[in-house]
Amino acid sequence: MLAWKPLQKASAFKTYCRGIGIEANIAEKISSNLDEYAEDKKWKPIIEESKRFIGVIDSVSESPCSMLLYNKPVRKELGLIRTKKGQICCLLDGYNCDKYKYLKNDYLTVTVWAIIRDVCKLANIPIPTIDELNNLLDDKTYDIYAQGLTSTINQTDSDFATGLVKRYKPKSVGEMSAFVAIIRPGCAKLLQDFVDRKPYTTGVKELDELLIEGNHRMIYQELIMKYLIWLGIPETGSYDIIKKISKKKFKEAELAELKEKLYVGWQKQVGTEEGFEGTWQIVQDAARYSFNASHSLAYAYDSLYGAYLKSHYPLEYYTVALNYYSDDMPRTNRLISELPYFGISLKPIKFRHSRDVYSISKEDNSIYKGIKSVKDMSKDVADELFELGKNEYNSFVDLLYDIKLKTNIGQSKIKALIELGFFEEFGDTNKLLKLQQFFEHYYDKEKSIKQINKSLLDSEELTLALLSEQTIKKITAKIVTVNVKCFLKDIENHIKYKPRSIYENVQSQIIHLGYSTLRNTSANRITSVVSVDTKYSPKLNFYSIKNGSTTECKITKKSFGNKPLIVGDVVVFNRIEYQPKRRMNENGVFVDIPNTKEIWIKDYDIILPAPRKEKKKK
Repeated sequence: MLAWKPLQKASAFKTYCRGIGIEANIAEKISSNLDEYAEDKKWKPIIEESKRFIGVIDSVSESPCSMLLYNKPVRKELGLIRTKKGQICCLLDGYNCDKYKYLKNDYLTVTVWAIIRDVCKLANIPIPTIDELNNLLDDKTYDIYAQGLTSTINQTDSDFATGLVKRYKPKSVGEMSAFVAIIRPGCAKLLQDFVDRKPYTTGVKELDELLIEGNHRMIYQELIMKYLIWLGIPETGSYDIIKKISKKKFKEAELAELKEKLYVGWQKQVGTEEGFEGTWQIVQDAARYSFNASHSLAYAYDSLYGAYLKSHYPLEYYTVALNYYSDDMPRTNRLISELPYFGISLKPIKFRHSRDVYSISKEDNSIYKGIKSVKDMSKDVADELFELGKNEYNSFVDLLYDIKLKTNIGQSKIKALIELGFFEEFGDTNKLLKLQQFFEHYYDKEKSIKQINKSLLDSEELTLALLSEQTIKKITAKIVTVNVKCFLKDIENHIKYKPRSIYENVQSQIIHLGYSTLRNTSANRITSVVSVDTKYSPKLNFYSIKNGSTTECKITKKSFGNKPLIVGDVVVFNRIEYQPKRRMNENGVFVDIPNTKEIWIKDYDIILPAPRKEKKKK
């Protein structure tokens, strides 16, 4: 089936602004809160004019999960269309499917249930039934929400929802169901007081009693239907009204007519107009995107299954979740940050031990990282290295030869693994990196000392006297021919290198993993760049090497232009300032937001730059 994307209020406004030449960043700011500017002298006529674009189809694509079930030839009865991506779909969208009573089936991939299944399998327990889960839920389960340990827990995974559920602290299935309902966009006006458990009333005793299941709030679709029926709408028509509002199919005249009908009903029930406008606005908001009670309850159980397993089988839960989200750096970072709460150690990847995925170690309450957690690594790389790990190697050179001759692993991947300490049993990372460079240059040739380059011997303080008997194959008055493999082993034994610093290790982790787990309490004001966003004023996330936290900071465009930063740069902060956050007012001028602050980096130095890509020569 197809998914139409008609322009809504905000997108219609931005489209119109683009057409009349208003800057995109200004239009974006205004569109985020159109109601606030509805009576503004400058913006009111623009907002009104833009409304004629509402409903215009902006794009057509295949619906990601909707399938039409039909017993007639679809091409003849409905027609087919090919999308830009080449998908052939029936010429029908979700709204018209409902309107004309076609049968639709939705096929969804639900990762949260794949995690639940695999955690139970790893823990060697059956998946509890709903009745069994109800008896298993305890304070330990609900502490997952109160402590904000909600990464990958359904309905509470985002930073926004985590902050809310920490305030709300649900303690029952019913409370969790209500929380799932209240965080829908349609309930935004009811949200803050709800999560802080503040008393709420509609101001009408009879209506409060009618809405008792929602704590006097219209948080479920059924409660909106109750409200409509209470004000005189036939029961059979109440759900149709909700659907019509949610699909934005009410014309303004129809909406006004409905409002008038409800107002008459309100006068009969209440005897005064007081309170009507507030509840009418809630109906409009909630009907646009709210859940019915059964939907909320189902989602609540999805969440509670995860919370129960995470709290009672944390080692199994985090092992499974880290594998599912190994390509998702933000979620991986959040999952790893929760491990200390359960006393779980995350062990780094190691030659001879690591496979492709995260693996469990109950003996020491640890999770061993998998090679696939490293950017651009694959299962094939992990499998080939694991096989080589079954061999005995007395030198890193021998291993490099086997990697080169027996696997398909490229030089860049081996370099990344060296930088992450994967081969640390063979020595310091900087030593192995240097040795790999020599290996790549010399491994496949028979060379004379002159060809090998005397400056190399001098730089490593390698004289002929230090070369082993196995290295020198032939010696004449003018030339020395060597066994290259033995020569490389001599270099391995005598190579000069500067021991790896913690700053280099942090940089390598951030570049190849997207995060770092290393700390040094004496590294005052020294951080590494985790992410860079230059869309507006450069906004960067910095990893503090001293305390292991990640903090968002801003830098002026001028400072950033003079001293640009990329992911992995190790930086020392010379001066920072706390400034209020800013937003654009109705005149298009940025003003301070009271009681807010953000960090601005005023002066900094790069003490260890990350590798930059070489610019192509013209």
